[in-house]
Amino acid sequence: MHRLFTRNRDAPSFGPDSDDAELVAAVAAGKVEALRILHRRHAPWLRARLARRCADRTR
Repeated sequence: MHRLFTRNRDAPSFGPDSDDAELVAAVAAGKVEALRILHRRHAPWLRARLARRCADRTR
């Protein structure tokens, strides 16, 4: 496993209702599930934003 996800830091408690700052802190502590929550939360917006900026969908 990548060393980013194996650090020994105390992760704050988090869940689907956590705000982004709590999730980022949990990601920094190596919690992959926090990264998944952030991705699910922001991927649709990011996809839509990038689609408006680039006409080529393969990029």
